[in-house]
Amino acid sequence: MNNIEKTSMNLPYPKINIDRWFSQEVHEEELKHLFNAPNLLKYSGHELIVPNNNDYWVPPQLDNRWIVVNKDGKTELVSNVCLHRQAPIVEGKGNSAFFTCKVHCWNYNNKGKLRSAPLFNDVDGELEKKELYNWNGLLLQGGVPGFTLKDAGVDDIVDFSKYHYAFTDTLEQDYNWKSFSEIYLENYHIFAIHPGFNGFVDCNNQSWFMHESGSVQRVGMKETLDTIAGSKCFEDYQKLLLKAFEGRMPRLGAVWIYLYPNIMIDWYPGVIVVSTIHPVSPQKCVNLVDYFFETEIYEKCPEFFEASKVMYDEVAVEDSFASGYQDKGRRALYLNGETLSGPMELNQEIGVKGLYEWIRKTHPRQSEQ
Repeated sequence: MNNIEKTSMNLPYPKINIDRWFSQEVHEEELKHLFNAPNLLKYSGHELIVPNNNDYWVPPQLDNRWIVVNKDGKTELVSNVCLHRQAPIVEGKGNSAFFTCKVHCWNYNNKGKLRSAPLFNDVDGELEKKELYNWNGLLLQGGVPGFTLKDAGVDDIVDFSKYHYAFTDTLEQDYNWKSFSEIYLENYHIFAIHPGFNGFVDCNNQSWFMHESGSVQRVGMKETLDTIAGSKCFEDYQKLLLKAFEGRMPRLGAVWIYLYPNIMIDWYPGVIVVSTIHPVSPQKCVNLVDYFFETEIYEKCPEFFEASKVMYDEVAVEDSFASGYQDKGRRALYLNGETLSGPMELNQEIGVKGLYEWIRKTHPRQSEQ
């Protein structure tokens, strides 16, 4: 296991021209080279969202272009565009062995084979399909990461077999996607930005796993949950956490997994969140968030999961502030034709270094200064 131990050593910040946060040209290059290249990982949902035979789901992170289908225990992507006049075939989530386009009633089986087309004789056709790769239940295009959860030392913590899919949320943000990723990949801001969260996790008890496919942060939990809380939200959350786990507390407070380019897996006690960050423009991005709850605990204490969602929302709002605030300073530099970068604290910010090393390797032009 590749652990980064605590040290006072600082590193130079990975220098990237300031226009990388504001240029439309760079935005389009990133979409092409960092997000839409066929060999890169693309999250298409989780097997828990389509657990039963004939379950289907139209993932919003794929722009409603594809249907995730469970057919006899195998999940694959089937095109969601009708062969006749290109209307979407289905929406949302459901269970059916057949799909019928709403506009002209062309009917397909859920493996994509055209069954009937009113007023057409001897018409034939089949919807395009794509293979999906399964990594701990995550349904991915482009392959799987080059490491396992066991390699990262969190296979006993991030265990989807104990969970069920709860719901999906959408968060729209007014800043560059890299600014969001930076905040996700460093703990240096926690004491300043997250008063509630800072009272819950122990950033002095953390370790990193670094890999060319991504990184994993493991963060301990404070021992004073029953007496100290950093915010009202976390006071309520911590009380219900103690109730839900009945004194059998997890060994960690949080696990944050980042798979390049944009897939994040957050583990908190009883909750796993899988989110993907999507660039919309140089200064807009969308975070699509799938929630999974630990079933046994949910059945005993559902109110804990309501508090968990409130906790997650508080942290997300604070992270959004930090991301946008950094971009505010960068914009001031950009408008004045300047650039600037500071040092990096190895123990707290090594994840940011890993992201920019991956960007340079994947899209060499990004290394131009």
